[in-house]
Amino acid sequence: MFKRARWTTMGYVAGLSTSYIVARKVKREAQRFAPPQVARRSVELVRDAVAEGRTAMVSKESELRKQYDPKPVRALRSR
Repeated sequence: MFKRARWTTMGYVAGLSTSYIVARKVKREAQRFAPPQVARRSVELVRDAVAEGRTAMVSKESELRKQYDPKPVRALRSR
């Protein structure tokens, strides 16, 4: 009789603690995908992408200018 009561109690405790932990994780994930957090993360991602794009653009432009920019040629003067 006591064995059944002990195992039943242990089962209830395990079930309650597991459901409590799962509920906390689900609430945390739901808050993570709430509209304000999603918008904030999206803005951060866009800012990072724009900054990275600008940096790449500047470096590529300087590389192209070095490669294709003609050197100034002095005009020959006829005397």
